[in-house]
Amino acid sequence: MRKIVNGILAVALVAVMLVIGGLTLAGNARSLGYALLVTYTQYLEPDSGFFGNVQARIQSVTNAINASLLGKDWFRRANAAFQLALGKEVLSFGGTTMVRLSTGQLYDVQPDYDISSNLDTILRLKDKLDEKGIPMVYAYAHSELYEDGLLPEGVEDYNNKVADDIVSGLRQAGIPTIDSRQVYRDHGLTLDQAVYRTDQHWSILTAFTVFGETLKALNDTGALALDPSLGDLDNYRMEIVPRAHMGDVGARLGEGLVEPDDFQLITPLFPTQITQRISRPTSEGGGFDQRSGSFQEAAMYMEKMEGEGAANRYDTYGLHRELTYFTNEDAPEGRLLILKDSFGTPVSTFYSLAVREVCALDLRKGRITAEEMVEEFQPDAVLVVYCQEMMREKNYVLVD
Repeated sequence: MRKIVNGILAVALVAVMLVIGGLTLAGNARSLGYALLVTYTQYLEPDSGFFGNVQARIQSVTNAINASLLGKDWFRRANAAFQLALGKEVLSFGGTTMVRLSTGQLYDVQPDYDISSNLDTILRLKDKLDEKGIPMVYAYAHSELYEDGLLPEGVEDYNNKVADDIVSGLRQAGIPTIDSRQVYRDHGLTLDQAVYRTDQHWSILTAFTVFGETLKALNDTGALALDPSLGDLDNYRMEIVPRAHMGDVGARLGEGLVEPDDFQLITPLFPTQITQRISRPTSEGGGFDQRSGSFQEAAMYMEKMEGEGAANRYDTYGLHRELTYFTNEDAPEGRLLILKDSFGTPVSTFYSLAVREVCALDLRKGRITAEEMVEEFQPDAVLVVYCQEMMREKNYVLVD
């Protein structure tokens, strides 16, 4: 009887795996094909050869499958609910360890990482910019751990250690570096203002505050003459929309386990007229979309605030596309190239108020290198806004 039961369970398990795998492949054929034929280049090592090329394609497709696996979110939520019901402060999700901070937020524990290779890549870009007389400013975007004593006792985490490695390495190389942890302290922000419970991102208020500090740093380079008052919150209206935002952590665990965040809407009190051109993904035919109007109409996506209940509102301050161009004829003359990840998207959007021409490049989304964009756009200065993950991963190319 035991053999029969075991056999039935084994057949059922295989059948479920085949159904989940088949439906995952059928429903995500385009994205999996794109991973196999295009985005695999993000995983290629220099001089990889044939087998390195094959390995990169396998890794790319594997990551794409993991991201789109049918039922993944439901199983993850059920797993989290079970572990939390047991009173656990440390939750395990495959290769990820999540802990509940003393504030109640959920946080993915970070391992140690040698960032020297990616740091060298940044420094090579700096050298190439120096040859052209183009200054670089770097804004380091931190995630949740802005204060001490948040982690459960005995949990080992390297978030701040790696952050220190990044910031000190950049500064030792002579790159003016804005550390969002210092910005947090200098501006007297609190955790509930600065970071989300349901998201890995910093808040819109933190992005705006870093925008103000990078305005000063870019002015100090002498390459641009920017109005520092644009970084003064008194010149803006800030509306708090209660319980409106549900980010990626919330989506992973569900609203029943994570309380939605209040969302900050920061909009200028002064008149604005901006044009935005933003690239469309290759899967949508490529090319560019264009919109013009006020800051809210052209640079923001106010339609993301529509609808009742909690949803991901972060994209209200911009889409994470490969290329975004802003033109503001009322802003001081100049050209600014921003290399950014998702943390840098709202910072880029605020820069549409400050510089005549802005190009924001997300190197994770395509094949253009920073060096190629410098040649094409001919910026007066370059601003890099990256979170720690960008220095932990090989998911972008700065210099060809």
